[in-house]
Amino acid sequence: MKPIRVCSLFAVLFCTAPHAESYVIGVEDMAFAPHYSIDSQGQYQGFARELFDLFALHSGVQLSYKPLPVKRLLSALLQGEVDFKYPDSSNWAQTQKAGKDLH
Repeated sequence: MKPIRVCSLFAVLFCTAPHAESYVIGVEDMAFAPHYSIDSQGQYQGFARELFDLFALHSGVQLSYKPLPVKRLLSALLQGEVDFKYPDSSNWAQTQKAGKDLH
């Protein structure tokens, strides 16, 4: 059986990211309730937001969220407009990710 590799955004933030006081998470500008959605004021909300905010509270980092269209999210990450992208999968956009140092 092939081993399963699981990597959480929290592990990436804690273990591999350069130590900084704040990070921008690029998030999908769409509704996938209860996990996440964007409210009428453009604010990221849902379970993922609550979980990220709880992590930030306990780790001492500041997180901000940048809602982007799904088609722009990966390019924003690759161009350095955001520090992280959520959600993501190693199976998505493999050609665009090839040769990039992504975790």
